[in-house]
Amino acid sequence: MNTEELKKNCEEQLKDIVTEIRELEQTMNVKKEQYFRLQGAIEALTATSEGTEVAETTEPGPEV
Repeated sequence: MNTEELKKNCEEQLKDIVTEIRELEQTMNVKKEQYFRLQGAIEALTATSEGTEVAETTEPGPEV
């Protein structure tokens, strides 16, 4: 393999790696978005369940 062929091969590998990095970045961004949505849902559900528990425990009981 001569120098020109070696250079061409390296350039092709570089191009492939850049493409792969872009695809991985897109996948990572999608996963980050999913992470933040799930985190928000968990926080909302936690706040809702805490509010429900407080309401349940603060309701007056039957008068004796």
